[in-house]
Amino acid sequence: MEMENVFEKPLIVNADSTVSKAVSKMLKNHRHEATVMDGDEFYGVLSAADLLKTGITNPEKTSIKPLVKRISPMDSRSSPGDILNTILVNDCRSLPVKHGNRIFVVSKIGLLKLFKAELELKGRTVGDVMNFPFCIGPDESISTARALIRDVGVPGLVIIDEKGKADGIIDALRLLRAVIGKESVKRGEESGEKIRFDDLPVKSLASKTFIRTGEGTPLLDALGKMTGNNTLYLVVEREGKVTGLVTPKDILKLAVGAVEGVRVTVSGIQEEDNFVKSIVDEEIEHTVKKLGKIMPLSYFVMHIRKYHKTGRRVKYSVHARLITGKGDFFAEDHEWDLTKATKGVLAKIEKEVLKKDEKTKVYRRGP
Repeated sequence: MEMENVFEKPLIVNADSTVSKAVSKMLKNHRHEATVMDGDEFYGVLSAADLLKTGITNPEKTSIKPLVKRISPMDSRSSPGDILNTILVNDCRSLPVKHGNRIFVVSKIGLLKLFKAELELKGRTVGDVMNFPFCIGPDESISTARALIRDVGVPGLVIIDEKGKADGIIDALRLLRAVIGKESVKRGEESGEKIRFDDLPVKSLASKTFIRTGEGTPLLDALGKMTGNNTLYLVVEREGKVTGLVTPKDILKLAVGAVEGVRVTVSGIQEEDNFVKSIVDEEIEHTVKKLGKIMPLSYFVMHIRKYHKTGRRVKYSVHARLITGKGDFFAEDHEWDLTKATKGVLAKIEKEVLKKDEKTKVYRRGP
């Protein structure tokens, strides 16, 4: 597989730009992420999802520098599998890649095209990879949509009408129109009182750029629609009502399993003694093997942080993320003992996986 075939020209913004200028450029080019350059030097990545999490009140005077994610671009000589895993684990829509002295980006759509031949799609349908979507009504407020996307961590919300039919998509990029106040809306004032952007209905910012498909649609056909139209969202319907959502990430997870198998990354454990490390490794290995029998697993990431000390005692904060073929699962736990915190976070992950598996079984059986 030749990575150069999916290199894309990045959307570049200057590190000295204001939020207003950067977001306007992202909106104009329909890009969820921008490559930030400080002169000729790569500075980092600015994403719509990260901007949405901040409480920006004056975008025209706020610098983007404190909001930029300071990451290093990947080397273009990295394996396609490593680039795929990095983009999935960091849950970004595109990834900067350095090729010689130039910076390019690799997007999830580009990776779908690259890994198409590696994916085990025969016999699979859209229903096998779709996620249960987070939905919102067309008249609910922009602030409600922003809170859902920010707090739940979903890529976008499906806007459904009173009959349960998809009426649009709202995501972080669309919501940034309200942040910079550039979107013109039809409902401007009522009774002489100016309406705040946050109070406006989500339908005023909705995107109609999505494709409708059925649960039984062959996954290969769905992938063709997504890559052929550069569409990030496939809305799944049954008898005219929304039942699921498929994004490039949902299909790419199949490639992780095909190329790399289950990968485990644990950070923040380097200073612990070998005995504790061995227990943590055993607990993770046991849980991964157990959950792998329930659903296809792609990646397990755990981060350990020491955040409170009392004498010789140290309290640990453990955060974990499991990427699977049926969705992502998150958990955290806090204990004075690292092994207890590890067991706690793994138990929470297992509980969520079992809950999702049971819901899927009930859903497939039907009423």
